[in-house]
Order: sequence, then C-alpha cells, then structure tokens
Amino acid sequence: MNKDKNSANDLAVALASLLFSGINVALRGWAVTWLWRWFAVPTFGVKELTATMALGLVLLVEILTPTAYTNPENENSDTATKLGKKIGTTLGILLAGWVIHFFA
Repeated sequence: MNKDKNSANDLAVALASLLFSGINVALRGWAVTWLWRWFAVPTFGVKELTATMALGLVLLVEILTPTAYTNPENENSDTATKLGKKIGTTLGILLAGWVIHFFA
C-alpha cells in the first residue's frame, strides 16, 4: 500500500514538474518578447519578435547553455522550490528590464 502511495506521489510530482516547466518556458518567452521590444528594436532597428519566435529563442538558449554549476545546498531542494526560483528569477529579470526601460 505504501509503495502505491509513493508511486502515485512520484507521478503527481512528475506531472506538476512538467506543468510548471511549461509555464516557466511560456513566461520566459513572454519576458523575452518584452525585453526584445524594449531594447533590441530601438537599439538595433530589428523587427519585433512574435511570441512563438521568443519561445523558440528561449528553448534554443536552454539547449545551448549547459547548467554545469549546481549548488550543493540546492541538490536536496524539492522540484517546486527549484521551479519557483526559476519563475521568480524570470520575473525579476523582466522587472529589472522594465525599470531600465522606464527610466532610460
């Protein structure tokens, strides 16, 4: 019985991880769209990115940039904490970009 609960819990964690990873990728694409619009378009005179183009760039960068450094303290963190930090980081970067755009 306990083994079945662990299997169900593992499945729920895996599904939640997939869901939040998808949300994180979409959020990063949205952030890239806005940052591109605020900085790349006026600076370089390039076209604006669509949401799908930004998502593609986010995925491309994720593939091309390995995450070699892992903090030993974070290895024991649960998946929700790690994803929460990624989403928080993305929102923080977007906020910093907005502040720079607003006051520049």
